[in-house]
Amino acid sequence: MGEPLLEVKGIDVAYAGGAHALREAGIDISAGERVGIIGANGAGKTTIARTITCMTRSYRAVVRSGSVHYDGRDITRWPAHRALRNGIVTIPEGRGIIANMTVEDNLRLVLVALPRNRRGSLTEAWSMYPVLGERRRSMAGLLSGGEQQMLAVARALLARPRLIVADELSLGLAPKIVKDLLAGLSLRAAGEGTAVLLIEQAAVLSLQFVDRAYVLDHGRVVSTGTSDELRHGGDMTARYLGIEDLAGTEELL
Repeated sequence: MGEPLLEVKGIDVAYAGGAHALREAGIDISAGERVGIIGANGAGKTTIARTITCMTRSYRAVVRSGSVHYDGRDITRWPAHRALRNGIVTIPEGRGIIANMTVEDNLRLVLVALPRNRRGSLTEAWSMYPVLGERRRSMAGLLSGGEQQMLAVARALLARPRLIVADELSLGLAPKIVKDLLAGLSLRAAGEGTAVLLIEQAAVLSLQFVDRAYVLDHGRVVSTGTSDELRHGGDMTARYLGIEDLAGTEELL
């Protein structure tokens, strides 16, 4: 696929107090590619999401060594707003919506942070998810869990992203809703060359959506391969994830 859009090289990250979250971790993703990072709870998945989106300082974490390169530039110590303005968009764990603001205002909030040439329109959001248009004046905290995640995805897509980092997208949602959300992201990846990095504890779900994946354990990348390789030849991968057998899981979602 040529040069990667994003390349993380030997990254070490620690939190205030000394908790060492990532140890010499490395991943890459190309434009239009769908890549997964899977691992058990506490493996360092959210920390790698924060590192890629330049949000470590907001969580009192420090990049001790290594680097993050995006579109040929070293962004390791960029502020988060600069990453957003350059097309790195996150769908955070817990959705990150503002509960006491309306659906429409949640969407407008991200648009005002972007240069005009990177802004989508609210009409696009209503087209993607008509229910959001119907509830545009409702407080976001009153939406169902699925609707809140639709809002989080729509907000990310309105930023005209080149890279979407989705952290635990499936958390607390019914499989049907997750499948629809992932289908929308997949279309975006195929149609506009948007790279999608899916960070999930739900290995079965992730391996059905991504082209390839990395397995993270205690802050280190311990395995990598295509989704088929990890699903059908991944006894060691399954062990790291606490799953007895990953083979034959194609129809579980």
